[in-house]
Amino acid sequence: MSGYTHLSPYDSPYIRILRQIIPCYPINKKMSKQEILRGAIHYIRILEYLLGMRPTFA
Repeated sequence: MSGYTHLSPYDSPYIRILRQIIPCYPINKKMSKQEILRGAIHYIRILEYLLGMRPTFA
């Protein structure tokens, strides 16, 4: 048996952190990995817009 252990997408530390940071409505909804990553991209775009780094949502 090798020392490699398979991690499911939900075991990724990055996904767990993003899941805690990204706003999700309703709060009790469990998001898929794809939804978490899309939400992170959208959230970053909103923050960039609020900071004046982007003139519009692209």
